[in-house]
Amino acid sequence: MKIKDLTNFLLKKYPVIKQETWDRCGIIVKAKLNQTLVNCLVCLDVNSKVVNYACQNKTNLIISHHPLFKNKINQPILNKLKLNKITYISLHTCFDNSKKGMNFLIANKLKLQKICWVKHNKSYFPFGCFTQKKTIREIIALFKKNFYCPYIFTNVKNKNKPFKYLALCAGTGYQCLIKKSNKIKQKNFLFVTGDLKYHNWMEINENKLNFLDVGHELENFFVEYFVQEIKRNFPQIKIKKFFSKQTKFLID
Repeated sequence: MKIKDLTNFLLKKYPVIKQETWDRCGIIVKAKLNQTLVNCLVCLDVNSKVVNYACQNKTNLIISHHPLFKNKINQPILNKLKLNKITYISLHTCFDNSKKGMNFLIANKLKLQKICWVKHNKSYFPFGCFTQKKTIREIIALFKKNFYCPYIFTNVKNKNKPFKYLALCAGTGYQCLIKKSNKIKQKNFLFVTGDLKYHNWMEINENKLNFLDVGHELENFFVEYFVQEIKRNFPQIKIKKFFSKQTKFLID
């Protein structure tokens, strides 16, 4: 089997045309697409550790969620991929913007019910509900159990406050959620996203909204999903996986 057989399959299912205008999806490093696919590596991010791991395991195709953008910091990593003839493809917002993309998978894992899919630009995110109310403490535990979310931040002071409804936009989805927040009438609605900034929290509190910041590593879910996706369609392919860990730490 050739590298292009897999990349063509993935880009047909998640076409680059679906990406956001600021994004960089598709084949980022094009080595020898006609080369036999030895094994592939699926990861959330590409960094020097990922590339070193790929080289050590004779990987000649890397599939990541987040792309590497061209800049001085990333250029040595891109150069090493080219030097080692490793093809590199990113399926970021072209996957996220699929109706069965990242938000769909997470909502399904959370077992949200009565989902209403809201469109923002090219992306879709869910407004749904739990079968029964859950406290903020229980919801945090749910995310920590099912996803890689070591640190979760919230502006909900009462950890026993119950919530029935949830709006979710994985990654950095504050703008998506806040622009649709005026459509939400329920007082016990919880918004979930990642990487909230200081001024985001200011706006959230000013508008008396309830938010959870579960971090970007929530999207490690991408790795497991695509490993299974490839195995279902190409069982003969050898696959390695690499999970991103928390990039910031709490010091006692």
